[in-house]
Order: sequence, then structure tokens, then C-alpha cells
Amino acid sequence: MDMLLYYQGQNTGGDTQQLIYGNKILYDCYKNESCRIFYFMDLVYKGEYTFAMPPFQEDGKWYFPLKKK
Repeated sequence: MDMLLYYQGQNTGGDTQQLIYGNKILYDCYKNESCRIFYFMDLVYKGEYTFAMPPFQEDGKWYFPLKKK
């Protein structure tokens, strides 16, 4: 069973995360199959990921649902 990783977008200041910086890059990768997403946690490589569902904004924060490729 594939576990989903709900990556929370980059803080862009203020109460609402904007679709700029890293958030914009990840958002643009959703429809671009040539993009590659490499996930690191605490400086340790965890693998290559791809989108499981479309990115969405909830309560002013961006979420990027990812699954291991």
C-alpha cells in the first residue's frame, strides 16, 4: 500500500501561503511529467516522489499530496 505524503508548502510570510518560490515550482511540476521531485528529511534522501493528487490550498496553506515513485 502506497502511503501519501502531504507536503506542506513553503512559508511565504503572512497568514496565507502564496503561490511563489518553491510552492510555484512544485505547483508547476504537477502537470509537467518531466519534473522530478527528490524528497529529503533531516538531510537524508528518502526517494523520488510524484503527485498522487492535484495540489490544493486549505486554511491558507498549500498542500502537495505526493507518493513514492
